[in-house]
Amino acid sequence: MFRRFPLRTLSLVVVSAALQNFAYSQTPIGPLVANASVDLKSNNSALSIKQLSKPTGTLLLCGGGTIPLSIREEFFRLGKGTEGTLVLIPTASPRSDSGDYSMWIDYWSSFGWKRVEVVHAADHNGAFDPSKVEALRSATAVWLSGGEQKRLSDRYVDTPIEKELHAVLARGGIVGGTSAGAAIASSTMIADGIVEPQFASGLHFLPGTIIDQHFSQRKRHGRLIKAIAAHPNRIGIGIDESTGLFVDKNESRVVGDGGVFLLHAAPSENDSGATSDGYLRLQAGEVLETRILESISR
Repeated sequence: MFRRFPLRTLSLVVVSAALQNFAYSQTPIGPLVANASVDLKSNNSALSIKQLSKPTGTLLLCGGGTIPLSIREEFFRLGKGTEGTLVLIPTASPRSDSGDYSMWIDYWSSFGWKRVEVVHAADHNGAFDPSKVEALRSATAVWLSGGEQKRLSDRYVDTPIEKELHAVLARGGIVGGTSAGAAIASSTMIADGIVEPQFASGLHFLPGTIIDQHFSQRKRHGRLIKAIAAHPNRIGIGIDESTGLFVDKNESRVVGDGGVFLLHAAPSENDSGATSDGYLRLQAGEVLETRILESISR
């Protein structure tokens, strides 16, 4: 049973961009897509969003570590279960270049997918391979594994693979990722840096955000604060290990063992739920609801 999170912090509750009137039992209908834009107005903590299309799928962001069975089962269900086709993208891990994908296939095979396929490009040019693109066209679910998010950025940004990932969301599928596979979901991505964040381009699933993972476990609060200071028109999302954030057009749900931390460059004075360093911490079981905002700008 999920608890609805109060809307006292509208400027912080941006993760699902334009969410309203959702019942958990309904079919999820999709996060923001590439080229959507965000404009944060600090004078009244309002958020303006330009949404260029309305995908009908779900985005799952996991913070790394062990992924609880409840998250994996929900991913399986939203990916059409035994009738679904799962495409695994293990590229973030250097091990994937060996061509041995058994670790990822074994991890998901017990769920009884109708079909499991692997898409992996050895370099940027490999992401233009028609056979790899074709594999994604029948996917109902895609999983981006953990590792080094810069490998995902270097190989898949601005390629047909990126386009097909958005197409999965547009037709009602689910795209999930853990650790590096979650970080890549933003447009401006933290690519590296223990203290000082280094940036690269992401896959634009949630363009108004910057996502960090292993958040509490690796004490990345300061890194994300610096990232948002450098990009004050973004919302920071920090996700703990063993924790997932399911994002669809109507609402966003925190699932798992840890917390999700949201950070805005100019938080409201009424953010009574904020931590001492300015984060709004959401626990597992909390649901974010927002409304489509009246002010639309690019």
